[in-house]
Amino acid sequence: MKKASWFYIFMKVLVRYTLKFFFKKIEVNGLENIPKNVPLIFTSNHQGTLMDGVLLVITSNRNIASLIRADAFKKPAIKWILQKFMLVPIYRPRDGGNPLKKNKEVFRDCFQFLKEKGAITIFPEGGNGMEWHLRPLKKGIARIALGAESENNFNLDVHIIPAGIHYQNHTKFRNNIVMNFGKSIKLKDYENLYKQSENKAIRQLTADVKAGILQNMVHIPDFENHNTIKNWLLYKANEDQYQLKLKHNFTQKIKAMQQRILQLNKLKTDQPSQHESFLNQVENYTQHLKKNNFKDWLFAQKATSLGILFFYFMKLLLLSPFYLYSFINCFLPYCAIKGIINKIALPQFFLNALKCFLGLFVGGFIFAIQAIVVWFLVDSFLLSILYFITLPFAGIFWYNFNVWMLKFSKLVKYNQTKKTSQVLKIKEARKNLMAVS
Repeated sequence: MKKASWFYIFMKVLVRYTLKFFFKKIEVNGLENIPKNVPLIFTSNHQGTLMDGVLLVITSNRNIASLIRADAFKKPAIKWILQKFMLVPIYRPRDGGNPLKKNKEVFRDCFQFLKEKGAITIFPEGGNGMEWHLRPLKKGIARIALGAESENNFNLDVHIIPAGIHYQNHTKFRNNIVMNFGKSIKLKDYENLYKQSENKAIRQLTADVKAGILQNMVHIPDFENHNTIKNWLLYKANEDQYQLKLKHNFTQKIKAMQQRILQLNKLKTDQPSQHESFLNQVENYTQHLKKNNFKDWLFAQKATSLGILFFYFMKLLLLSPFYLYSFINCFLPYCAIKGIINKIALPQFFLNALKCFLGLFVGGFIFAIQAIVVWFLVDSFLLSILYFITLPFAGIFWYNFNVWMLKFSKLVKYNQTKKTSQVLKIKEARKNLMAVS
């Protein structure tokens, strides 16, 4: 395991700026919990596959080696690229061979890397998914951390940084991210327990890591009703924003969701029949929205004012020349990226990382070609550079304009049907849901 190369550092800077365009906002909390000049192990929930590791590197301001599943290293070219990004294979029984022996070698590399005050990332769930739910943790992170300290008489001063990553949307462009770094877990505190019983120390450390991650993420423990509860949390967030006029940032929204999950868990414990009835209400309301192709924000906003429609119409009209510029200049990279995504057909939870990667390299390449063409046409290097700089912003504007057009069409439909019995029924169902705080 080698330290960061010039290639890694260069790509880190490039990706940092790419993420500023790809995501609308990345809110980072708890940087003061990351100690300096000590070996670190970062760990978090794992909802965004490769993007999770990228976000930990970018937001923590550390050069981090990440342990990922070994099957990603099968092709030599891919293996070379992954190694340049300080990615290290971790082996599972399904990978064949002798995974225990191979992992021992990986662990020893980790021990040495930590001894050199390096930083590594381990996702202890052993898998990933887009649900707001923390899966049972594997013990690998505890074995590596305690093993490194044990080989050095607990003098390394290794710290584990539990983190929570929350995606507003796991697949869409320009969504919000919250990265919460929790209080560090000092391995020195487990020395006595480890000397008494290695297994007890591993179990205790794993439990403490789990608790640290849970404190910093939105976790829906009722996995069976996950989607229903998630929808209710989003409906309540809309209520806070549009009805209560709460100027919450995304971090505050996350905290509100955590509190509401606790309230719902209490309702399930104290009044299980009422809890089940409530979930049925949420599901019924959700199905009404889907059936009529409505979004909850329309009812939260009470979008009945003609002034709102006029505002959207004028905004679209006045900004249409910029839309035309954006459409002409971004249509080709958009088609190329979309075509590649459709051809590869990866699972949904890979889309964020794939879109970001393709936007950086494929989109960047096409933008560069367009800028060169402009250079030849206008015979001005300066103008071509200025043109090139506008292209990423044009891409963002094009996306936003399409969102505004979609919202406008929803507003028109809502105002045309707001007095129908079906819409009135949806309003009443929502009113009953919002009565639950």
